[in-house]
Amino acid sequence: MKVFNAFDRVYRVVLRNLPNKGVYIYDQPWDNLIILDACRYDTFKELNTINGKLESRISRGSATAEFLIENFRKHPHKKSFDDIVYVASNPFVDLLLPGIFHKVYSVWDYGWDENLLTIPPEPVVRTALEARRLDPDKRLIIHFMQPHFPPLVGRPQGDTGQALKRISGFARDGANPDKVLNLKRGYPPHVFATTTDGLIARGLLTKEQGFSLYRENLKIVLSHVDGMLKQLAGISVITGDHGNLFGEGLGILYPFPVYGHWPGMRLGRLVLVPWLITANGEKIKATTEGTESISARLPEVDEEKIKDRLRKLGYE
Repeated sequence: MKVFNAFDRVYRVVLRNLPNKGVYIYDQPWDNLIILDACRYDTFKELNTINGKLESRISRGSATAEFLIENFRKHPHKKSFDDIVYVASNPFVDLLLPGIFHKVYSVWDYGWDENLLTIPPEPVVRTALEARRLDPDKRLIIHFMQPHFPPLVGRPQGDTGQALKRISGFARDGANPDKVLNLKRGYPPHVFATTTDGLIARGLLTKEQGFSLYRENLKIVLSHVDGMLKQLAGISVITGDHGNLFGEGLGILYPFPVYGHWPGMRLGRLVLVPWLITANGEKIKATTEGTESISARLPEVDEEKIKDRLRKLGYE
């Protein structure tokens, strides 16, 4: 294991220093950008039934936090995005990007389902349609939590891992990850995730079962997106912030099995995302003018609440 950890460190340093070939989503043509969290291109292509022109893009991140920072905080020409309204089911939006958008609707807060331990699609759709009604001349980002785990249906019995924190590959406080989680031997320690991904890595759920749950999550969210698109004017694009792995390697640069999605691994299925272009009427002429931005007068973000939501969603 010590030998593997040494190789793992080297590989991950190399990966983090590769050039980022991902697109800046702001610079692409769209009125409504619908982000499906952790959406693989190949699975989307297989399951999607929404009419449109399907292309692919390379994401600027292999995890949500990296995707957000790279696209907005590190945009080469813009520091504020007053022409964007962001409907956010992922708490990272509020945590990492406060005050840069015209408005942020924190669906991760008021749309949270304590039984599912996630944000289902329904409150996201309701908020998106209301946001479009209130700001018809803004670009709209609608960020759904699915197909990211936890699953909406067919939840594993017993420990779903949501009560535990994700454990990284380099043991904290001297704890041995193999001992802590009784890891099935042969998997590198950093593949831990205490969501469904982690159950697969620990041998408590088969890859086939986990991938089936992922597919069901994607089917469900796509059905809601389909209905929403009929009510959204303008050019809409459906994409993902990053992909998700189920034990695949990332090619010669990282041949070890990976579960879930990890920042800095900008290779293969982790950064290849769908880009489905649909149209409903003429393109909207977005403006930074009009109704007052509420970002400056929003209450302070409750960081502890955000971190609690992130832990329950399986983030570290």
